[in-house]
Amino acid sequence: MRASCDNCGQAERRAFASNLDFEQLDRRFRVAPTFLKVGEVQAVPREPRFRLFGRIGWLTQREAVPFHTLWKCTQCSQVWMLSEPDMAWRGFFLRVE
Repeated sequence: MRASCDNCGQAERRAFASNLDFEQLDRRFRVAPTFLKVGEVQAVPREPRFRLFGRIGWLTQREAVPFHTLWKCTQCSQVWMLSEPDMAWRGFFLRVE
């Protein structure tokens, strides 16, 4: 694992402690772009999207939404993966090995 630079060294989160914690990182992306968005990872679950009166609906590739986004540090080029928090899911911001 390579050492992080001063720019991204304090950004890593195994889970966001609160919505405010996520908003502070999100602000770094928008206000002072120290990270550049470089890609998205899409997820098409194999489980049913819904079950209604015995009918099962499935997600198609066209309906898939970005599950994680990939960001690159502008100073050291380290790539990071962001999973945004959503309700009980705490999300994360981790370096990609």
